[in-house]
Amino acid sequence: MYMKKMLKLLSCLVFLGFFPSCPVRGEPQQPPSSSVSAVSGTKSPSPSLSQSSSQQPLINITLYRNGTGVATKKLKADLKSGQQNVVYDKIPKTMNQTTLIATLDAEDAHVQLLGQYIDEESQGLVLEAFSAYDQVKILNLSYLFTGIEWDVYYSGLLSSDQKTLTLSGWIEITNHSGTRIDSAQVYFDGSPARVTPEGLTVIDHTKSNFHYLLPRIISLPEGKKIYVSFANAMKVPLHQENIIYVGGEYLTDLKSELQRPHVQRVVQFTNDDKMGFNAVLPEGKMTIYQVHANGLNEFVGHSLIKETPVSGSVLLQIVNDFGQSRVACQLEQTDYKKNSSRSSESGYRLVITNRTDNPFQVKVLLPLNDYEWTMVRSSLAYEVRGTQPSQEIFWNMGDILANGQPVEIKYRLKLDNTK
Repeated sequence: MYMKKMLKLLSCLVFLGFFPSCPVRGEPQQPPSSSVSAVSGTKSPSPSLSQSSSQQPLINITLYRNGTGVATKKLKADLKSGQQNVVYDKIPKTMNQTTLIATLDAEDAHVQLLGQYIDEESQGLVLEAFSAYDQVKILNLSYLFTGIEWDVYYSGLLSSDQKTLTLSGWIEITNHSGTRIDSAQVYFDGSPARVTPEGLTVIDHTKSNFHYLLPRIISLPEGKKIYVSFANAMKVPLHQENIIYVGGEYLTDLKSELQRPHVQRVVQFTNDDKMGFNAVLPEGKMTIYQVHANGLNEFVGHSLIKETPVSGSVLLQIVNDFGQSRVACQLEQTDYKKNSSRSSESGYRLVITNRTDNPFQVKVLLPLNDYEWTMVRSSLAYEVRGTQPSQEIFWNMGDILANGQPVEIKYRLKLDNTK
């Protein structure tokens, strides 16, 4: 009976205003009238809630070319009634605060985000928030940042019979954002990013169709490079040719100087289901090896894979494959005659010597872009591909014998520049 009387007395005192009532779910507090002290430059009280690195949820990162990225993170906040600070303590130092957007998983009129600032001591992002009552909420944060660069590299191994290629693709990621990023789901977009003179970030989506979601979670140590595998293909069928290019600079007056064009190995394969990648191949540098007769792998050369769509053809021009020590090529301009400012006529003699232990087939390619031309004479039959003004002349030299006699071709060409 005594307890019932005391409870009744306390209820009356609260009703009359002698004791303030505590906030409950049915009685939400009102937000303070002044709530953006961090935005106006005045620091709020010390953070009352901080998410440690071990408690951080997964962060999603979209990385564009040229070092720009978008970070999206879910932050679990145990909000108390009233105004408080929520600290996100693992952010890139290169974050652009003006690009921050913070939303809730579900709309709630009883939660408001009031301001943000970077805490100088913890280097964490402090979000000033107001909650009408105690509750747990999920905050969704997205922002632009810079400092994470990525590039693509390939390695390829030609079989001993040179009929198949085994390929590996690697993405090199360098983190210079100022912060280690843990448990990241990374999405790569090949579109280049740039900043306009007005300070606006622009993504040019017309420059690339490469989009790749890394199917595993990774960590990005600050100041270090890591390499993640994104493509592996075994025994991809290929076609290859050995090409000697005699166009371009060789069409001008060589002033009787002997030229030594290189033999380039051209390897071609298709980005199809045999690759097992089923996506656009991004542009990247490639290192190529070949299985030698002794069973060991030997270095062949470097090339560049251009961005290639699904079912597209990949064409590799292997630089410095044979070299002058293995295949000797000498191009002599026997004479040069200038008919006018746009017309010339030249004679050539190309000599090829195979210094290797095995015979190989070779073709001579003469690109004639932006020229109207006339083959005055040629010592060997040739083939013409394309239509003017973008045509190519091919000479199929057949087998060049191992350690054999030099093989030569003589031709005379009249050119009219159409540009």
